Amino acid sequence: QNDDDANNNNNNSHNDDDAIYTLTTQQGDIILAACRLTKSKNDNQYTFLRSMCVSREHRRHGLASRLLKDSLQEFNAGYCYCFASPELDSFYQKLGFVSASSSSLSSCSSSTDKIAIVTPP
Repeated sequence: QNDDDANNNNNNSHNDDDAIYTLTTQQGDIILAACRLTKSKNDNQYTFLRSMCVSREHRRHGLASRLLKDSLQEFNAGYCYCFASPELDSFYQKLGFVSASSSSLSSCSSSTDKIAIVTPP
C-alpha cells in the first residue's frame, strides 16, 4: 500500500462537537491513521485534539500531518490545542503550533505537561 493512496474518511460522532477522522487504505478496510477532535464546551472557537495515532508501519510518511491539516479544516477548528510529549514538539511546530510550558497554565497538574496551541488560519 502506497501512503499517497490513502483515503480520507470522517466518522462524525453523534454531535457536531466531537469527531473522529481517519485515513484508510484505498479499499477502506485498514485504518492507517486516526485523530479525534472535540470542541470546547466553554468556547466554540477552541478545539481539543484529544488523540492522534498512525500505524507503526506507516509512520514518518506524512500521514499524521495530512490527517491533522485536513481534519482541522473540515472540523472548522479555529484555535486548536493538545497536550503533547516533548519529542513531538517539532512535529506540531511544523504545523503551526506553538509550545507553552504548563507553568503558565493553572489547569495543568504536572510541570512536565506540554500544551500546543495553533492560531486559526
